[in-house]
Amino acid sequence: MSSVLADLRAGRDPCKNQEFTHLLLAATHIGNRRTPALVRRATRAALLAVAYPAAALDDIEYAVNELITNSVVHSPGSTIRLRLIEHTVGGTLTCVVCDDGPGMPVIRTDTELEPARESGYGLASIAVLAARIEQWPCRHGKAIAFQYATPV
Repeated sequence: MSSVLADLRAGRDPCKNQEFTHLLLAATHIGNRRTPALVRRATRAALLAVAYPAAALDDIEYAVNELITNSVVHSPGSTIRLRLIEHTVGGTLTCVVCDDGPGMPVIRTDTELEPARESGYGLASIAVLAARIEQWPCRHGKAIAFQYATPV
Protein backbone atom coordinates (compact mmCIF):
# COMPACT_ATOMS: atom_id res chain seq x y z
CA MET A 1 0.00 0.00 0.00
CA SER A 2 1.35 3.44 -0.83
CA SER A 3 2.20 5.91 1.92
CA VAL A 4 -0.67 8.14 0.76
CA LEU A 5 -3.23 5.37 1.13
CA ALA A 6 -1.68 4.40 4.47
CA ASP A 7 -2.07 8.01 5.67
CA LEU A 8 -5.67 8.13 4.45
CA ARG A 9 -6.54 4.84 6.16
CA ALA A 10 -5.09 6.18 9.41
CA GLY A 11 -7.05 9.43 9.12
CA ARG A 12 -3.92 11.54 8.51
CA ASP A 13 -3.58 14.26 5.88
CA PRO A 14 -1.46 12.70 3.11
CA CYS A 15 -0.44 16.10 1.75
CA LYS A 16 1.01 17.37 5.02
CA ASN A 17 4.80 17.21 5.17
CA GLN A 18 5.08 15.52 1.79
CA GLU A 19 7.01 17.77 -0.54
CA PHE A 20 5.97 15.98 -3.72
CA THR A 21 2.26 15.56 -3.02
CA HIS A 22 -0.31 18.16 -4.05
CA LEU A 23 -4.02 18.39 -3.34
CA LEU A 24 -5.66 19.14 -6.69
CA LEU A 25 -9.29 19.06 -5.61
CA ALA A 26 -11.23 18.78 -2.36
CA ALA A 27 -15.00 18.91 -2.62
CA THR A 28 -17.98 18.07 -0.44
CA HIS A 29 -21.46 17.54 -1.86
CA ILE A 30 -24.82 16.29 -0.68
CA GLY A 31 -25.49 13.40 -3.04
CA ASN A 32 -28.26 14.01 -5.55
CA ARG A 33 -28.80 13.42 -9.26
CA ARG A 34 -26.75 16.52 -10.22
CA THR A 35 -23.71 15.58 -8.13
CA PRO A 36 -21.94 13.30 -10.67
CA ALA A 37 -22.01 15.96 -13.41
CA LEU A 38 -20.74 18.66 -11.03
CA VAL A 39 -17.89 16.45 -9.85
CA ARG A 40 -16.96 15.37 -13.39
CA ARG A 41 -16.59 19.01 -14.45
CA ALA A 42 -14.60 19.91 -11.33
CA THR A 43 -12.31 16.89 -11.79
CA ARG A 44 -11.56 17.70 -15.43
CA ALA A 45 -10.97 21.38 -14.60
CA ALA A 46 -8.56 20.48 -11.76
CA LEU A 47 -6.59 18.12 -13.99
CA LEU A 48 -6.46 20.56 -16.90
CA ALA A 49 -5.28 23.32 -14.54
CA VAL A 50 -2.11 21.35 -13.80
CA ALA A 51 -1.65 20.18 -17.42
CA TYR A 52 -2.34 16.55 -16.48
CA PRO A 53 -1.62 14.24 -19.45
CA ALA A 54 -4.55 14.25 -21.86
CA ALA A 55 -4.31 10.48 -22.32
CA ALA A 56 -5.43 10.00 -18.72
CA LEU A 57 -8.26 12.53 -18.47
CA ASP A 58 -11.09 10.34 -19.75
CA ASP A 59 -10.10 7.33 -17.62
CA ILE A 60 -9.84 9.38 -14.45
CA GLU A 61 -13.05 11.28 -15.14
CA TYR A 62 -14.84 7.96 -15.77
CA ALA A 63 -13.52 6.40 -12.55
CA VAL A 64 -14.42 9.45 -10.44
CA ASN A 65 -17.88 9.49 -12.00
CA GLU A 66 -18.40 5.80 -11.13
CA LEU A 67 -17.45 6.34 -7.48
CA ILE A 68 -19.64 9.42 -7.11
CA THR A 69 -22.56 7.77 -8.90
CA ASN A 70 -22.28 4.74 -6.61
CA SER A 71 -22.49 7.02 -3.58
CA VAL A 72 -25.53 8.83 -4.99
CA VAL A 73 -27.33 5.61 -5.97
CA HIS A 74 -26.56 3.54 -2.88
CA SER A 75 -26.56 6.35 -0.28
CA PRO A 76 -28.94 9.04 -1.60
CA GLY A 77 -28.73 12.29 0.33
CA SER A 78 -25.47 11.34 1.99
CA THR A 79 -22.54 13.71 2.33
CA ILE A 80 -19.92 12.83 -0.29
CA ARG A 81 -16.31 13.96 0.08
CA LEU A 82 -13.85 13.82 -2.81
CA ARG A 83 -10.10 14.41 -2.85
CA LEU A 84 -7.75 14.26 -5.82
CA ILE A 85 -4.10 14.07 -4.83
CA GLU A 86 -1.23 14.30 -7.31
CA HIS A 87 2.13 12.68 -6.57
CA THR A 88 4.81 14.37 -8.64
CA VAL A 89 7.37 11.72 -7.69
CA GLY A 90 6.26 8.27 -8.75
CA GLY A 91 3.74 9.67 -11.20
CA THR A 92 0.44 8.67 -9.63
CA LEU A 93 -2.86 10.31 -8.88
CA THR A 94 -5.01 9.21 -5.93
CA CYS A 95 -8.75 9.76 -5.84
CA VAL A 96 -10.60 9.21 -2.57
CA VAL A 97 -14.38 9.29 -2.20
CA CYS A 98 -15.98 9.08 1.25
CA ASP A 99 -19.67 8.98 2.03
CA ASP A 100 -21.69 8.55 5.18
CA GLY A 101 -24.07 5.98 3.72
CA PRO A 102 -24.44 2.44 5.07
CA GLY A 103 -22.52 -0.62 3.96
CA MET A 104 -19.31 -1.20 2.07
CA PRO A 105 -19.14 -1.60 -1.71
CA VAL A 106 -18.08 -4.93 -3.17
CA ILE A 107 -15.19 -4.72 -5.61
CA ARG A 108 -15.75 -7.61 -7.99
CA THR A 109 -13.12 -8.98 -10.29
CA ASP A 110 -13.84 -9.64 -13.93
CA THR A 111 -14.06 -13.37 -13.13
CA GLU A 112 -16.90 -12.69 -10.67
CA LEU A 113 -18.98 -10.69 -13.11
CA GLU A 114 -21.97 -12.37 -14.68
CA PRO A 115 -22.91 -11.43 -18.26
CA ALA A 116 -26.60 -11.16 -17.32
CA ARG A 117 -25.98 -8.59 -14.56
CA GLU A 118 -27.23 -5.09 -15.24
CA SER A 119 -25.09 -3.47 -12.57
CA GLY A 120 -21.92 -4.06 -10.61
CA TYR A 121 -19.46 -3.32 -13.38
CA GLY A 122 -18.33 0.15 -12.27
CA LEU A 123 -15.87 -0.82 -9.54
CA ALA A 124 -14.60 -3.76 -11.60
CA SER A 125 -13.87 -1.43 -14.50
CA ILE A 126 -12.04 0.98 -12.17
CA ALA A 127 -9.96 -1.96 -10.93
CA VAL A 128 -8.92 -2.60 -14.54
CA LEU A 129 -8.00 1.05 -15.21
CA ALA A 130 -6.34 1.83 -11.89
CA ALA A 131 -3.01 0.71 -10.50
CA ARG A 132 -4.76 0.05 -7.17
CA ILE A 133 -8.25 0.25 -5.67
CA GLU A 134 -9.03 -0.07 -1.96
CA GLN A 135 -11.83 0.58 0.50
CA TRP A 136 -12.03 0.97 4.26
CA PRO A 137 -14.33 2.26 7.00
CA CYS A 138 -13.59 5.84 8.00
CA ARG A 139 -14.91 8.36 10.50
CA HIS A 140 -17.40 9.64 7.91
CA GLY A 141 -18.69 6.17 6.99
CA LYS A 142 -16.71 4.50 4.24
CA ALA A 143 -13.95 5.43 1.85
CA ILE A 144 -12.97 4.02 -1.50
CA ALA A 145 -9.82 5.10 -3.30
CA PHE A 146 -8.02 4.37 -6.51
CA GLN A 147 -4.52 5.21 -7.64
CA TYR A 148 -3.89 5.88 -11.29
CA ALA A 149 -0.44 5.65 -12.85
CA THR A 150 0.23 8.81 -14.85
CA PRO A 151 1.08 8.07 -18.49
CA VAL A 152 4.42 9.41 -19.66
